[in-house]
Amino acid sequence: MSNQEKKLPEKNVRAGYKIGFIVQLIMTFITTIFIIVAFFQRDFFTFLEFLLGLDMFVLAFNNFKYYKRDWFTFVYIAAGAAMILVSILKWCDIL
Repeated sequence: MSNQEKKLPEKNVRAGYKIGFIVQLIMTFITTIFIIVAFFQRDFFTFLEFLLGLDMFVLAFNNFKYYKRDWFTFVYIAAGAAMILVSILKWCDIL
């Protein structure tokens, strides 16, 4: 196997890293914007909780896939699921 054949999979892995981190960066940026908006408009707070829950799932994916911190992945998944559940219950006027 030549050196070029060995380098091709590494480039694909690095592209995968970039995609995961770009999604995390975009989600964090959008969440930050909604934090500022929710500070002035309380109606956006429920949507902010939903976005934070989605952001937690992206963090869990990156933790599992790239950082290899499996035990903390479950914390992110549990926190994200709880935030999404609470935001859905607030949308439905149950809470």
